[in-house]
Amino acid sequence: MEGSVNITVVILWKEEKSRLAGKAWVENYYASRFGRSNVIVETTDEAPFNRGKVINSGVKKAKDGVVIISDADCFLTDKGMNHAIELAKDNRDCLVVPHNSFCDMTIRQKRILLKKPPGGEVLQRWFPGSTKRKKRPSGIWIADKSFFQNNKVPEFSGWGYEDSAYLEICKPKVRRTHGKLFHIRHRKQSRRFVHANKKKKDAITKAIKAKENIQQSTGNNYFIKDGYRHRLSPAMYSNPAEDSWQEMVYSFSRELADSNDYKKVLDIGCGSGHKLTKWFDGCETCGIEIEEKIRRLDDRYPDGNWVSFDPMQTPKECDLIVCADVIEHLPDPDILLDYIERISFKQCVISTPERDACRGYSHLGPPQNKCHAREWNQSEFYHYMKSRFRIDGVSRVPQNSKDRHMRCQLLIIGKKS
Repeated sequence: MEGSVNITVVILWKEEKSRLAGKAWVENYYASRFGRSNVIVETTDEAPFNRGKVINSGVKKAKDGVVIISDADCFLTDKGMNHAIELAKDNRDCLVVPHNSFCDMTIRQKRILLKKPPGGEVLQRWFPGSTKRKKRPSGIWIADKSFFQNNKVPEFSGWGYEDSAYLEICKPKVRRTHGKLFHIRHRKQSRRFVHANKKKKDAITKAIKAKENIQQSTGNNYFIKDGYRHRLSPAMYSNPAEDSWQEMVYSFSRELADSNDYKKVLDIGCGSGHKLTKWFDGCETCGIEIEEKIRRLDDRYPDGNWVSFDPMQTPKECDLIVCADVIEHLPDPDILLDYIERISFKQCVISTPERDACRGYSHLGPPQNKCHAREWNQSEFYHYMKSRFRIDGVSRVPQNSKDRHMRCQLLIIGKKS
């Protein structure tokens, strides 16, 4: 892997004769890709083996950058590994589980594997007869070192359930990607501590769900159906391909501006600024974004008018407000609506994904997109906006050029008289 970010591999090792050959192959597999000096084989003399403790101690020894936590008998396809590493580089506050299928090798397949060079390319098509569409909780995890430092792995006694408990703890920040996890056959581990560890994991899950239920029952549902689970800490949105999304929202807004001779346009959550400058050329525009993005906007469009979002201040008056797919990212969307209410404007186009079209009627959240706090269906969003504004129009448009199902809903709203 090339790149400026350090990559350290921490291999979890418990001394056992039946695993030695597989461990040697896996160690060489990682060394050939990331360098021998970047591979740490972490173990402990303690009995019973404490997997969580070994992970936490291995992370301490890792360099700053991306850390790959791998069992000594597991490896991935090169394509799946590279994609997961890039995701971890770009999202420092997420845990990547880089596999959604599982190949548990037979003894014969293990012999075939050990004859293959560890430095050769690992392909998805290897050993198809032993592959299942099964989502394993562990085997390999990838994240920035700071993520593992801030989110310690629970230290259970013996093997079993510490991995499931960790994914439960980190659930809002877990990203599972497409990939094939290969497991090299060895003698089965002792199940002496499995029952006790399952009880610990179930206690952690129960505590998390109780906390979610309290948050759900006492929080504001924002007109979303009962039972829906909101994400209270969505990830920061950062998408290099964001210019391909919401194009139709801006096209719709430009038609609305032209038909009403609107000349002053305010874009709340303008992202890269590309769509605002593209669709509203000739208009007096102002883009509003969070402080972290303002410098990038000034560098890219030095002649533009870019303002840092401050919920306590009110922008100058305008004819049209565009707010394209912003509201679903906010833990408290009322802050955005309060902000819009204070502005002197004629009409506002506000859009958000239509949950039923994107996820199905039975979806109860939280959203699959880790950057979304919640998603509304069309009826819920209509009534939420109607509680605060005058509704001048309702429409549906594609989210991007590949969307054939009109998954983006938009409303034209105005101030109530």
